[in-house]
Parts: sequence; structure tokens; C-alpha cells
Amino acid sequence: MSGENPVVPPEERDLLAEKVERKIQEWLQTPVFLASGSGKRVEGLVRVGFDPEKITPCPVPDEIETVAIESYDRMMTDPRGSGVTSEVARVKVDYVLKNLGPQIPFGAFVIGADTMPIAYQRIREPNQEQLPAYFYWLAESMRKPKSRAEARRMILELFSRIAENYKAGLNSDLDIGVKVKTSVSVKFPYEDNIQTEAYAVVLIPRRILSAVDSRTEDTNSELEKITDEVLEVMEKEGVDVTKISGGINYVLQGVKDVLQIHEKAFLNEKLEPGIYLGLPDANIRQLLKKHAKEIS
Repeated sequence: MSGENPVVPPEERDLLAEKVERKIQEWLQTPVFLASGSGKRVEGLVRVGFDPEKITPCPVPDEIETVAIESYDRMMTDPRGSGVTSEVARVKVDYVLKNLGPQIPFGAFVIGADTMPIAYQRIREPNQEQLPAYFYWLAESMRKPKSRAEARRMILELFSRIAENYKAGLNSDLDIGVKVKTSVSVKFPYEDNIQTEAYAVVLIPRRILSAVDSRTEDTNSELEKITDEVLEVMEKEGVDVTKISGGINYVLQGVKDVLQIHEKAFLNEKLEPGIYLGLPDANIRQLLKKHAKEIS
């Protein structure tokens, strides 16, 4: 019948799978120019399977990211206001291509990524229509603070919002959690186009919820205490909070322990710690597989 997917014989499926795997293995031996100076992102590419000897970190100036964010804010083409990570990741790749172009073989990868925590503010009550989330919540991408004092204020405001939502009986993931979103942009070998994919995970700070459940008379003092503990953990690890979007480095085990973080998949996405580590390696491998199928 017309409209039905054709049945692919098993031998053809096996042949396609072999071609896809060969292409992936070929790509993993290809030079990679990483639009970042982050060691964590280099480690992520190594976990994907890329040869560490063939990965070239290419730091992108902070002002390039700042300009990209400001430009995105002016356009605001994404109704959720959360597409900024995809724009920044693409701009990082574009920056490396323009500034190191003659040094980059056409047969090399150029990969960029951007990670940002996103808090949500409920603007109307969900109903039976099951409309997309942005009809009910306003996304607020959390930017990098300019000082420790600003980081403390941002963190405390986030914790206070989560506590107030929980106290008011709002307990959806977007009300009491932080969505961390990483976008990855890839310029594949021998191609001009830049492909971008985004991945997300929701982090629920259960200690904030426990502070509300304990019904202490001064929840605000407890939230301030938790905020200072988070900052203390990061300072002991030598983290510069002005380099961290939202002021919190969720990668640190000490931070996760203080906040008693519970990780949840966002919608139907695969739960992967690499999302808030800055480079979701399992998802990148899926992206390679997807594109290998498209060109096989």
C-alpha cells in the first residue's frame, strides 16, 4: 500500500549497518578542531572515540560568545528563549573556521558546544490541551555573572524561586528544577554545512525541597546557608564563578552532594551526564551514526 515504509531485506540492513560503522570508524581517526579550550570537552571527544592525538583545542574569546548571546536576545526567534545555546555553539564553529581556515583541512571535523542552565517561570496553568511547554513556562537562560557577589545573588534567587514554587504546590520538573542544555555544532569532513543538535537534562536540587518540607521558621536563612556552601565548594576547587553560566558548576561532585541533585531526563531525551559536563558523548556518537546513515 502507498504510504507504508518499504520492507528492507535483512541482508540490506546488515550491509547498511556495516557501511555506517565503517564510516564512523573512519571519522574517529579524522582530525578534530574543537572550538574550545576546555579540557573537559576534549575528554568528551575522547569518550566518543576520537584520537586524542588528533584533537586540536581552539579557544574562542569570551567576547565572541557575549556578542552571539546579545545578538540572539535582540532577535529572539525561539519562543522559549532557550535556543541561545544552539546559536552560540554555531558561532563558535564559525569563528574557528573563519580565523583558522587555512590551517584546517577540508577533511577535518570542526566541533563546538555551548552549555547553559535554564530556569523556568510559570506564566499560566497547564490544561488538558497538552500544548508545548513554552505556552505555560517562560524560559530564562542563565548567563555568566560578572562577580562573586552577582553569582551569589543569582544562585540565591534561583533557590528562592524553586522554594517558593514548591511551597505553592507547584511540583513539575520545570517548577522545581533547572534544565541544563548543551548544544553541539558539527562541521563534518568534506562538507560546508554546520549541523547543530541540542540535548537537555533536568537537575532537581532535593535539599531545597527538604528545606521547605522541614517547615523551619526561616527558610530564607537556610537557602542562604546552602548558597554559601555551594560557593565554598567551588572556591575550594578553584572554580572561577564568572566563567560559569548561572554561577553554579554542576559538574562538581561536591556541588551535587550539597544540593542533593537528582538527575532526570528532559521529556523523552536520553539521560546523559555529559550534557552538563559540556559535551554529551553518547549523543554525539548518535549524531555521527545518524549522519553516516544519511550519506551511506
